[in-house]
Amino acid sequence: MKTVANFLKAEEAHLFKLRLAAAGIHCFLLDETVTQLNPWRAAAGGGVRVQVDEEDVATAVQLLSECYSPLLYASAPETTDE
Repeated sequence: MKTVANFLKAEEAHLFKLRLAAAGIHCFLLDETVTQLNPWRAAAGGGVRVQVDEEDVATAVQLLSECYSPLLYASAPETTDE
């Protein structure tokens, strides 16, 4: 799985997850609970990371750029391999 975006709020990550699901892309939200329990540390910890399968990265990044302002997320397709 590859990280395609980081959101500071879990709600924003869930909205993007729904957008991905509508496009038929399975994703996983990483660090959601940590961000919700410690919202003041969200930026330091990277926020909620949205991860998709490697074959879906290009489509997910395209959806992200079409649907969201870059001010709401930190695009990071090259950051995490898990």
